[in-house]
Parts: sequence; C-alpha cells; structure tokens
Amino acid sequence: MRPIKSVRPMLLIRRDGNELYVESTAAPIRDGSGHVAGGVLVFHDVSESRELKPPPLVPREPRPAHRARETGASSRAAWSGR
Repeated sequence: MRPIKSVRPMLLIRRDGNELYVESTAAPIRDGSGHVAGGVLVFHDVSESRELKPPPLVPREPRPAHRARETGASSRAAWSGR
C-alpha cells in the first residue's frame, strides 16, 4: 500500500465553529516485517490557497444543431464564411 491523497479539499468544521478547507493523506504504518500495523491520516489546511483561486467554471451543455434552427441562432457554418 502507498499513501493515498484526497481527490478534492474537504470542509472541516472545528468545535469553535471555524471552518477550514483541508486536504488529507492516508498512509499505512508497517512493522519490522512489513505487515500493516496501523495507519496515519494527515490533514493539510488549504483554506488560504482556496481563497486565492477563482471559482471553477460550470460547464455548459452543448446545444445540438437542430436546436439552433428552432431558436434562430446562427450556425458555425454561417460564421465561418465571414
């Protein structure tokens, strides 16, 4: 087993109500024979770096060509000739 890092930050709410975004890493602890004897979970506060990043863009659904005719929108073919 190798250390496993979380895919995305998680919201951790402390007892005093403060909220932190954290990333976590889990790793096995092995004994002298190499057998897994336990594990360790490490939390890393990434709150500040999250505040500096812009919010992720929400992907839009592509519009099928037949919908363009219904809505009166121009097609790519019309724009490419300009």
